[in-house]
Amino acid sequence: MPPLWIDHSLWILNGNLRLLSTVRGSKEPGQEQFVEVDNSVDDIVLRLQEILLQAPHGQLRMDGLKVHVGSPWIKYDIVPWQEGLRKPADWAAYARIIMGQHFDTDAQGWHVTVAEGDYGEPRVVASIDDILYQAILSFAKSQRLQIRSFETALFATANMFADQFVAPEFALLVLELKFASYAFYREGAWQGVGSFATRNDKPDGAQLAAVLRDAAMLSSSFLPTQVYLSSYGQMPRELQGMAGFTPKWLGLSFPQEITAR
Repeated sequence: MPPLWIDHSLWILNGNLRLLSTVRGSKEPGQEQFVEVDNSVDDIVLRLQEILLQAPHGQLRMDGLKVHVGSPWIKYDIVPWQEGLRKPADWAAYARIIMGQHFDTDAQGWHVTVAEGDYGEPRVVASIDDILYQAILSFAKSQRLQIRSFETALFATANMFADQFVAPEFALLVLELKFASYAFYREGAWQGVGSFATRNDKPDGAQLAAVLRDAAMLSSSFLPTQVYLSSYGQMPRELQGMAGFTPKWLGLSFPQEITAR
């Protein structure tokens, strides 16, 4: 007998899509799909349609979809506090202006999400191409999928391992298939956030240390000694060579059912 509900988790990463479909409430492993893409919006939308059409569906047609999007599709920034902005749409419009200046481009075609924060404090911003964002929403609706969450790969990892962040200041470094996303934390808030391309999917300790220094320089942030690491691919070759840092491997950012590639 077909299950009543299926929960789907989608990852849109550099060069591939992954979909994990699990029966709600079941302890059995889910069904995984993996497909390579050419990093164009058209190809991602086409492949996304294919894997969702092939995915199992519950009898009630009320399945959920959690979306995680990584580099190169996500851009990050931290915008200064601005008095008088009360609605999320006001903050998004303001953030587009700031991000357009920082990235030296027209950001009006970006879907921008501004994280909540304390009064008077800067806020973390993440953006995605609005055409891709709307295409995901539209196709999910056509398949009667209810979007449960829409997260960046970086902050999905941060939420996944939040209980392990015990240092008062630290760096979170997430390897995303020839990209590195990072976030620096200090004084109860994220101080610097971003991502950039890397040369190696399995860097050693010395290469990881170099990535962190580059990240701190790009975000004009401090450089903490405590570093938490995760990956959407393979575990780094070794961490011992991270001179000047205290690294802690958190684990892969995928659920256990996902095959590391």
